[in-house]
Amino acid sequence: MIDLSGEPGSVALRLDMLRAFEEKTKVDWRETATVFRGLNAARHLLGKCDEQGIGSLADLQVDVYAAMVEDLATGWSEATLQTFKVHIRSLLLVAPNLPIRTAWFVGTRTGGRRGESDRAAYTRDEFLALADAAQRVVSQAHRRITRAYADAFVGSTLPAWRDLPAGSEDRRKRLLWLLLTDSERPTYAVYKRDLGSPSVTDLRYPDANSWYMFKHWFLLTAREASAAATLLTCREGYNTSTIDRLTVADRSVGVGDPDSEFFAVLNDKARRTSNRYFTSIHEDSNDDIEDPEEAAHEVGSATLRTGRVFRLLHEATDPARHHASARGLATTTLLIYGSPGPAITKTSGHSQRSLMQGLMSGVPDQYRDGGWIPTGLHLDFQMLHRTYQVVIDRAPTHNTRNTHTRAYLAKNPEARAQADATARDGFTQSVATAHQRMALRISAEAEVSAEVNSGLKDTATVACADITHHPVTGTICRDNFLMCLACTNAIATARHVPRLALLHGALEDLRSTMTSTAWEQWRDDYLRLHAFLVNEVRLDQDGIREAAQRATRADRLNVSRVLEGALDVDQ
Repeated sequence: MIDLSGEPGSVALRLDMLRAFEEKTKVDWRETATVFRGLNAARHLLGKCDEQGIGSLADLQVDVYAAMVEDLATGWSEATLQTFKVHIRSLLLVAPNLPIRTAWFVGTRTGGRRGESDRAAYTRDEFLALADAAQRVVSQAHRRITRAYADAFVGSTLPAWRDLPAGSEDRRKRLLWLLLTDSERPTYAVYKRDLGSPSVTDLRYPDANSWYMFKHWFLLTAREASAAATLLTCREGYNTSTIDRLTVADRSVGVGDPDSEFFAVLNDKARRTSNRYFTSIHEDSNDDIEDPEEAAHEVGSATLRTGRVFRLLHEATDPARHHASARGLATTTLLIYGSPGPAITKTSGHSQRSLMQGLMSGVPDQYRDGGWIPTGLHLDFQMLHRTYQVVIDRAPTHNTRNTHTRAYLAKNPEARAQADATARDGFTQSVATAHQRMALRISAEAEVSAEVNSGLKDTATVACADITHHPVTGTICRDNFLMCLACTNAIATARHVPRLALLHGALEDLRSTMTSTAWEQWRDDYLRLHAFLVNEVRLDQDGIREAAQRATRADRLNVSRVLEGALDVDQ
């Protein structure tokens, strides 16, 4: 039972909060701990509302709520701050009586982690430097692993290693096959003599040195896996959770083309409620490459296409899947690498996970210590993903257009500035066009009749010279009153400006609560009104707000009824 009777705030405010709790506990707040955290957040919100003199949630305006969110940042740890924000937001989104604009503002997730509202992105040069460095590491790893893998398959056809001369190339290839399949375990001394010694050995684990030998020849290291994840992000804009779930691509598409190979990659976007899975096709073509084998390993090579990246990763991780299958685990996971030690079976990392003893998958948690990152840069996959979205390819590749705009472009200063400039130019042009097509002009009181000056000719918006004779139909006018601005019969004087300024503000409030599709039915009316106030009356935004403040109670009633459609002829 939730009891807010002893909490601060008016009865109406506490009742609003109780109704919000009723909705949350009915739908998704089932755990006692969740409700308890929500209760703590509600107490804090009630106290802040009481301090501001807010009697109910109907009085909670955007600026007051924003100040409350900002005030939360004082005196709380990061974890506590996030908990408060999440639970306050969850309650307000289902609370009754919340003003439409405030509900919209709360729903935009304004005020995330401190310092993240404008998360930095790499410059284009920094992004490309990371991509080039990652490409170098992946190409070198691919060369090391595929050569050993090819030698191991040759070794699978050779006699037992004991029957081959010590130090011979045939014995080396046979021992590589044994490492790959884990079918026989010669002593480490044999491996060391015929294969060489890996750079790291550790005697704490049974067969540790043999495992390090296998890792050296056949597995990506964590360093190389982080470079592989970087390269995938730079090429396709993936986030780490998508890379974690990438599987081996289907290479059967496009069979029969001798110059190209196509990779069908299944993308798994787990956070989506619909369209979670989709397939992308990538071509690995040898067109315009003088030496495809060498071009794939060139640092900064423009010829290393996305299809080639998938080919390199498939081939570099094939031995890991082969080894796992030999040990009884069949997997199609794409990004597999060797764990730091052979006995590791679990990890506390949120991305990487253990496939089996010694084998990990996903983006390594220790990527920041990769050693391959260019001097002066650091590796942040969120920044890398964001840079791809807002600098490299601004199309909504991995999100809906609304999400791409809201979550990426709107949070990047450069992209936002460019979008704002484009929007301003487009809006200015639209207003200019609306002004050219607009029939209404501002008139001095001396230029109009006494009936107009007295208000006898007023409609809900302006005055009408003859409401009984529509300029097009010749009959009594039945148009919506917003159409007056496009009518040659319409007359406006200084007396009408406060009412029109009030209507302008109401339409702007309405626009903030609508999708772009829903707004289309109001767009032309708004543009005509804006063109009249700005181009005819010569008001700026401050002037429009000041004029609206002079509107009468009758003006407010008329504006409200116009927008509700209550004055339409068919009502």
